Amino acid sequence: MFRFGFADPKGEPAEPAAPSDGPGEASAEHIGAEEVPDSESKPTGAQETAVISPELSLIKGVVSNAQAANILSDERVEENDLIAGVYEGGFKTWEGGLDLAQFVALQLDTQRAAGQQAQPAEAGEQEHQEQQQWAAQLGPGSRVMELGCGHGLPGLVALWAGAEVHFQDYNRSVLTTLTMQNVAANRSAWASRSAWASHRQAAAAPSSETGAAASAAAASSSGEQSDAAVARYFAGSWDALPGLLEELGLQHSYDLLLTAETIYSLEAMRSLYRAIKACLRPGSGVALVAAKSYYFGVGGGTAAFTKLVREDGRFSCEQVAVINDGASNKREILRLAPLPA
Repeated sequence: MFRFGFADPKGEPAEPAAPSDGPGEASAEHIGAEEVPDSESKPTGAQETAVISPELSLIKGVVSNAQAANILSDERVEENDLIAGVYEGGFKTWEGGLDLAQFVALQLDTQRAAGQQAQPAEAGEQEHQEQQQWAAQLGPGSRVMELGCGHGLPGLVALWAGAEVHFQDYNRSVLTTLTMQNVAANRSAWASRSAWASHRQAAAAPSSETGAAASAAAASSSGEQSDAAVARYFAGSWDALPGLLEELGLQHSYDLLLTAETIYSLEAMRSLYRAIKACLRPGSGVALVAAKSYYFGVGGGTAAFTKLVREDGRFSCEQVAVINDGASNKREILRLAPLPA
């Protein structure tokens, strides 16, 4: 049975996690933050497909518990989803990651539908403005950060839409053996579908149609993504991330921040919130946080996080989706938006 490595559900304190003394990357992963080049990608082999929307399925790697323990040189990982100071659960597919990916895809579908037909009068001005804001945050030319990415499914949806996406995870090895592989596999699949759509459109089009028309049809059928959309990777702690972003000229440069299953404890959510504030573009940047309403045994959850954000007074924090599918306790998606100065 998997459990969180922070506290026992019965209230007994968990045994403190010691840094790994085995070989490999794990012993240094919890120190600082760094950018990781995609040249360090290490294929793991096994893959499966996650259905995100009727128009989009994503390829994702499969790393077994035994593989994760071996990669991190820590046998405890085979029986623990999270170990403080060692492993933050990046190899696991969490429900919140799927929730958030599906929610982002839904926003993209809403944008496209709004662009194809007049806005219904009953939808209201506020909803219309929010749709326009989504268009700016998810399309080409926007920059997106996914914190605690693991598989990176929400970030992959943004990448599919044409945004520049930066993926951050506590464990460097999660990025090199999983996230980078997911990005590469999906880019390859998107390129293949785009080429096939272009071929079919060109074959069906009258001779008077130009190649540009075929290219437009291909883009419509496979999203706005292209190999030109940038993906970058950052490893390390949320506390160290703001300093790294400042060094790289990326602090306060993100239009949209995505994060899932990252507010599991009070300590974690405080670090996460500091990182969110360091990432978002002042006055316009928005964050989406997917999480369980309550994490038993570790004290985190959406109510505690909402309280933290509202007490800080810089962002509104509103619930935009609720998921009650029986797969876990109730899950939510929260939206953080800057408050007027």
